[in-house]
Amino acid sequence: MRKLMFLLPLFMLIVTIGARADSMNMTLTSAGGPGGFNADGGYTYPYDFTINDTTTGTTAYNIALICDDYGDEVTINESWTATSQTLAAAATGTTYLSANTDLVSDGILTSSISTTQAYYAAGYLFQELMNFPSLTAAESETFNVAIWDLFSQAAYTNNPGQTNSTVLGYPQSPAQLIQAAVNATNPGGTPTDLTPNIVVYTPNLSNPITGACSDPACKQPQEYFGEVPEPASLLLLGTGLLGMVGFMRRRSSRNA
Repeated sequence: MRKLMFLLPLFMLIVTIGARADSMNMTLTSAGGPGGFNADGGYTYPYDFTINDTTTGTTAYNIALICDDYGDEVTINESWTATSQTLAAAATGTTYLSANTDLVSDGILTSSISTTQAYYAAGYLFQELMNFPSLTAAESETFNVAIWDLFSQAAYTNNPGQTNSTVLGYPQSPAQLIQAAVNATNPGGTPTDLTPNIVVYTPNLSNPITGACSDPACKQPQEYFGEVPEPASLLLLGTGLLGMVGFMRRRSSRNA
């Protein structure tokens, strides 16, 4: 039993690490995927990163993220620091972006949404995008433009070509995707249908970007959405720890 009491706090520590906010060094290594997906002359998902977690000292390569920040610009090989946090923390804390207040006047929504709701809707769209077995340019561009639209009026007005893209085999526009995302995540103001493995990488503006291009827009990094290991993996590890305890107890009883 003493072994069990020792291992349970270890399991809880692992779960806590999976949910905490960590400091990251992020370097953009490529964008747009092999097909060079783009909209309005700018790349769309996937944005590939090398991410160094300075909190844990670990580095991950070729991490595919999606950008929610249409107003700023980054280039390949630029680096900056960011904080990784859960979608809930990013949506309910001090947000990096604000909801697009013109979604109603543009005819996309019938009522305005809060910035918190915009973040949850963006997370839902990213989650849906991850379910595509083989991503096409139309799917990448339409979903990315929809996420940009949640926070930027310019993204909506600068991408008219995205209004007739084919998604999931039938015509669907960024406006329709936004409507679906808001309906799925905000009935009564409470988000639903969201997996807990979405993380938001919010840049730290107090630290300048390195390797920046000469354009003033490149001086401020962007925010990105990504994925973390699913809690089921941690639960499996916890089950394994408990199994080890049972094995040790049986072994001890045989040696008694």
